[in-house]
Amino acid sequence: MRMDELSKTLIQQGNKVRNFFGSRSFKELLTFLVFLVLSFILWFIQKSKESYEATFEVPISYVNLPETYLLSSKPPLYFHVRVEDQGLQLLALASKNFAPIEIDLSKEEMDGSGVHTIFSGKYEDIIRRRFKSTTKLLSVGPDNLVLNYAIEKEKKLPVTVNVEVQLESQFCLNGTITALPATVKAYGSQQALDTLKDVSTIYFLKEQVKDSLTFKAPLQAPDGIRFVPDFVDVTIPVEAFTETFFELPVTGVNFPKRQRLVTFPPKVRVTYCVVLSKYSKVKESDFTLAIDYTKLMGEHRESIQKIDLLSAPDYIFNVRINPEEAECLVEEIPSSELEMEPQKNDVTSEPKLATNASAKK
Repeated sequence: MRMDELSKTLIQQGNKVRNFFGSRSFKELLTFLVFLVLSFILWFIQKSKESYEATFEVPISYVNLPETYLLSSKPPLYFHVRVEDQGLQLLALASKNFAPIEIDLSKEEMDGSGVHTIFSGKYEDIIRRRFKSTTKLLSVGPDNLVLNYAIEKEKKLPVTVNVEVQLESQFCLNGTITALPATVKAYGSQQALDTLKDVSTIYFLKEQVKDSLTFKAPLQAPDGIRFVPDFVDVTIPVEAFTETFFELPVTGVNFPKRQRLVTFPPKVRVTYCVVLSKYSKVKESDFTLAIDYTKLMGEHRESIQKIDLLSAPDYIFNVRINPEEAECLVEEIPSSELEMEPQKNDVTSEPKLATNASAKK
């Protein structure tokens, strides 16, 4: 089809549409539709003023269940409320979210039989307040709320913290990771409780930690077990640390009275890490580096011995001795030096420390 023929066809169709909207038939159709819509509106208004019945569900919330009680089956979750009101009011109620009716179980007298019945009518006034004053309350169902429950056993369990801590450089744990409370009450059947030795928090990963922190951690509850409380406050103590050292002599342990230890080198370096708040507390006298006479003079009588760290502060860490071994000699103490010392027994039940003679020189 040529372009001029297509244009001519479109013009003809446009004229037909224009003629239709301007015709008497269209005007009659439009008038009919307007009156139809007006009639529907008037009918709807009239009907909305009439009274109707409808049923609504009002949710139930059970609160303050005694600690040793457990609901063994699903309780009724809704009141089914039959009401009467004008149609327009019922339409408004249909879009409403009703606030739950709270039932305080701590005020219910449960006799231990395993079944407890609550009369729904005692909550009728509270239910009525959920609706408008024009709404007529016809009925509330079910008539009774039947609760099946079991009395649980109780057991106290220690809490284990399941957390992985990744510290920033030059930071360390300054103590143990703790949970508060450290123990919780577990409730359940005796058989289920017998399988539990402790309770663990859910797993947490804490990355790039450079300061102490405290956070709430839920507990992992096995099926049929509940905890009170069901979460704990976990504290991770973190502090900056530094590395330092002492040059210390090596002493002899269990040496005879007339002999003493000589080591080469006379002093060794003890390097350790300590948190900044305890840096000034560490003293040279807190450390004891020793070589045991019984090992030195044992079957093989090796002169090079490993240096033992007998004592050190319990709050330092990453302790290293350099060198780890020393060449050892046993030296006789001159009589002149012995005469200057107070008389002592040659045999004692406690280990004896012999000062490194080379360190004194």
